[in-house]
Amino acid sequence: MPFKESILKNLNNQIKYSNLNYYHFIIFVVIIFISYLLVYRTAIYLGAFVDEIVALTSSYNFFTSLNFDASNLDPIFDGNYKPNLSTGPFSSLGSALGWMISKNLIITRLSNFIWVNVFLLLCVLFLSKFFQLDKNIFFILSLIALLIQPWWFGSLYSLGETFSTICLFFGFILFSKKRSIAVLIMSFAIWFGKDIHLLSFVGFYIYILIRDKNIKNVIKDFILFLIPLVAWLSLVYYKYDGTVMDWFIDFYNYKIANNQSVSNVDGDNNYFDFVNNFRDSEISTWGLADFLRTLVMPIISYFVLFSKNILDDKGLRKIINPIFISTIPLFVWFWLFSPTKWIRYSQTFVLTLLLCFAFILSQKKEFKLKDLVLIFLCFGFFISSNLLFVLYNFLLITFLILNTSNYTIKVTHIFLVVFLAFSLVNNYFEIQDKEIRNFELSKCINNLNSKDCYQEYMNN
Repeated sequence: MPFKESILKNLNNQIKYSNLNYYHFIIFVVIIFISYLLVYRTAIYLGAFVDEIVALTSSYNFFTSLNFDASNLDPIFDGNYKPNLSTGPFSSLGSALGWMISKNLIITRLSNFIWVNVFLLLCVLFLSKFFQLDKNIFFILSLIALLIQPWWFGSLYSLGETFSTICLFFGFILFSKKRSIAVLIMSFAIWFGKDIHLLSFVGFYIYILIRDKNIKNVIKDFILFLIPLVAWLSLVYYKYDGTVMDWFIDFYNYKIANNQSVSNVDGDNNYFDFVNNFRDSEISTWGLADFLRTLVMPIISYFVLFSKNILDDKGLRKIINPIFISTIPLFVWFWLFSPTKWIRYSQTFVLTLLLCFAFILSQKKEFKLKDLVLIFLCFGFFISSNLLFVLYNFLLITFLILNTSNYTIKVTHIFLVVFLAFSLVNNYFEIQDKEIRNFELSKCINNLNSKDCYQEYMNN
């Protein structure tokens, strides 16, 4: 037997005859430990960010009085259920609970991350009832995806991109098995999570319509989609200072007409002046890694989508193709039309693609080596250390050269998770020199929704 085949065969035999549940448990514990070390150290150095206090205040008021309100923080937020409160209440549920219990900002930040993790775990467990998944690997890779996505600490700030993306992805995956429930979940993710995902839903659903050519389901889906929206508008009807039509007008004005991330509100440049969009945007401060993760990785993912010779399992393709398509509208908007290009908005398509790859790798089936290499390449862009990045890609090329029939998905789990775990460890050590902040928010304890609280928070 050739030497290269002997090495891979022995490795696969060791894995095959080991107690995989035991190894999964060890990996799970290690990843959780590393993750929460990183999360805690990040939570205590993050400075004040206006969106955090606004999201926390509005969410806290929602769960204590059904008032989605941050009016007293600043005149710009004046009004109950005002459309410029862009993070839905359930995205910040963990923050609201954390503040209720502790009145401590660091605990509040950690509570929101825990809430997102618990929600992710529930989604994984539910999906495992309908699909042949390795739920341990699915959860581990999905958890890592939350921590390697751009601006991952947005969930510590109570922002809605991460929670709503998980919720929407959950609906996407479930669609082929439980269509009605999936439509409700997707609508909930938009109206109670982050309304920017309306673009993702439109891309997903248009693909489904074109593929299935079945108009009969449209009316039923439309009615189901309206249920969460009607629930939200019912609260608007009773709580908003104006009519529901006034709310829609304000929604349009803030979300589209006067939104600096959607159009040039100053009117100095033409909307389609792409050069100015790039020159004046946040990307002028980016590093190479940011471009690889938000531009190159999605492009490679779309290559996977449109290539007939990659991931050619028809059943799997039926599930993942519309999910890949759903990310294209936001990807195009972000890169071609958004004047600000705030990197946190890239989470909506980057995290969706990472979760999709995690779902693929958790399938209880073998894949072709070229399929795995492309997925690994996409994950590799998120490795934080240059040394780890070079070693990772060197070993990836080595596996490609040593292509044998003995190469299995079990090897890929170990290879991928180990490198991503070391990457998280590197992230942890990179922030050790960051300042530790002590948020003393005595005025917020007395009244979270107040000008005094806002000023005290922003001065930290």
